This record gives sequence, C-alpha cells and structure tokens, in this order.
Amino acid sequence: MNCPICKNSKVKLIYRQYPGYVENLKYEIYNCDRCNTNFVFPNEANRKLYDLIYSDKKTPGTYISHLKLAKRIKSLKNPLRFLLNYSHTYYPIINYLKGVNSKDLDILEIGCGYGYLTYALNLKGYRAIGIDVSEVAIKFALENFGQYFFKADIDEFITNINKDLNKKFDLIIAIEVIEHLSNPVDFIVKCFSILKEKGRLILTTPNKSYYPKNSIWRTDLPPVHLYWFSCNSFEYIAKAYNLNISFTNFKNYISFYEEENKLVNYILSRIKKESIPDPIFREEGEPNPVVFARKSIIKRFLKFLINIKPIKYLSNLFYILFFRKINHYFTLGIILWKK
Repeated sequence: MNCPICKNSKVKLIYRQYPGYVENLKYEIYNCDRCNTNFVFPNEANRKLYDLIYSDKKTPGTYISHLKLAKRIKSLKNPLRFLLNYSHTYYPIINYLKGVNSKDLDILEIGCGYGYLTYALNLKGYRAIGIDVSEVAIKFALENFGQYFFKADIDEFITNINKDLNKKFDLIIAIEVIEHLSNPVDFIVKCFSILKEKGRLILTTPNKSYYPKNSIWRTDLPPVHLYWFSCNSFEYIAKAYNLNISFTNFKNYISFYEEENKLVNYILSRIKKESIPDPIFREEGEPNPVVFARKSIIKRFLKFLINIKPIKYLSNLFYILFFRKINHYFTLGIILWKK
C-alpha cells in the first residue's frame, strides 16, 4: 500500500481492528513516516452517516454543539465576530479576511454543515455560498439562513450546480473537511479548478504534529475521519502541485470556547495515555450510552474548573509566555495558493 499523500511505498500498519464511529465497524490504521500522515483502510466515506450525525439525536462530541451554535447565531448582530471569539476553528478564515481590504469577494464554503458561517459571511457583506453532503444539515440551513446553500460534494458542485452559476471564487473555505475525504489530494486539485488566479484555499484539520509521534488516532473515529494530517502532509502536497503554503499561528489566539485551555490541553496531550475509544453510535442508529456514561461528575467538575474565565485566561497567558517554541496547535490552519 502506498501513502495517498506522498506516494511512499513503505507505510506501516500500526493498529488492526480499530473501532469505527458505528458499532462493529473495524479499521486498519496505517502510518507514513515520511510525511507523518495516518490514514485508515478501508478508506471509504459514508454519506448516510452524516445525516445520522446531523439529526437531532444529541450526538456525543462536537456535532450537537454545532446545532446549538446554529440556533444561537441568528439572533446576533455580528455573528462573524462571535465565531472568532467562540472557537479557534474560525480564526484562520477571519484572520485572513482582516488582511483583505475589499469585501468584494466570492466565497465558497465546502462542508458548511448547518450553514451559520456562510450566513455570517453574507451578513458582513461577502458573497458566500455553502455546500454540504448532508440533506439534514442543508435543509436546516435553507430554512434558517436563506437561499445560499446546496446539497452537493465538490464533484457535484463543479459538474452540476456551478455550470449554472458559472463562478470562480476568490476564497474557498473547508473547515474540518479534508480529513473526511477518501481522496484529499484530488479535492485540493478540484478546488483550484474553480478558484480565481489569485484565489486562496483555507483548510483546517486536526493536527497530528501537535501530539507525540507514536500516537495512533487522536481524532474522530473512521469513517467520519479517514486521515490524520501533519504539517508535513500539506508541505508534500504543496510541493507536488507547485503551490505556496502558509500555516496559521494560533500562539496568541485566546477564545472563550469552553475547551480551549491551551496549557491544560498541551499537558494532557503529553501525559495522558492514549486509549482506544468506544463507537459513538450503536448499530441501530442510537447514540452509544457508554460514551455518555464516561463523563463522570469528577471529570465534569474538573472541566468546568479549568475553563473558568480567569483560570483559563491565566493558563493561556502562561502558555504564550513560556511555550514559545511550540509552533503548532491541536488544529492546523492551512492557506494554499498558486505560485
């Protein structure tokens, strides 16, 4: 088996029978030492799973928080500013836009989910549209945020929808999307086919470079996530396709998001033993009660304690002052553009 990112033929199988997002799904985890990418086999996305995830079933993890956020956004006067303060995930996009003087931009958000970022961009004066493979998510977006949304992946958008729109984009955004795709390199190539000559592609994804090198899979279970990328992963892609690349520096970013205590997160990433997780869903499509049961009262109290604003602020300040040699965060922000 060759590495899908750098084509290295000497990839290593590091775990057999790794649990999947749904009970009784099993995967092999491979590592490419050359580009420091982990990936799974079988390497196949499951579209139906996303409608299950986006259904209002209180999915453990981040997806239920996305729904709560979507319901909150519409009442805000400046949702884009709120998103910046809410989570580091939006920082690479909003930080880039601050450096662009004009709002005369055509923007495509791929993997828009419930649509709140696309909505926030339009409210600020940009021309943004969003696409997603989930019918449930797009239905919510259309009903709540306007006619900016289409149910499609990148292939369907290019071959069908964009034939009528006849657009080239100044900016394409894909927040936490590329790790979900069977062929991430092909995705990047297709994005550049609908970007303007000076257009930018901004990606965010969980960052393998942040964790110890022998980590197996500290990201969402397959087949929701099929890849776990490092900085080197994207440097190889950029070199292969003659692209410029820059990484977002999160060092001085502090948000009000409940789980962004930088100091505590970094320490835990080094001392906490990696455990093999339980599936998120049962076979019949209901959330796995074991996942909820693990959230003990003590864990909830400690989580609350470390995220009290003064404690979190001082912890983050300590991190910024004394960990200046750490140039990456648990999320990667990547900007790509043509040379």
